[in-house]
Amino acid sequence: VELNHRQRKAWPAIKAQGRIARSRYQEIIGGNLPARTAIYDLQDLVSKGLLKKTGSGPATHYVVAEEGEPGQR
Repeated sequence: VELNHRQRKAWPAIKAQGRIARSRYQEIIGGNLPARTAIYDLQDLVSKGLLKKTGSGPATHYVVAEEGEPGQR
């Protein structure tokens, strides 16, 4: 699975915490990452089967879907 540079930077923290919210993803990436970009990246990880989306609206979180590592599929 190919990840972009932001996803590669955030993946160790996501894996360690087991879940992540959009706001936390933005904190990890830094550099005033737009919310829309953060959501795009997280939804991309969902589409690749690495995360599962839970909740909706402000309560939305993304949970690690499996123990596999990116690039080892």
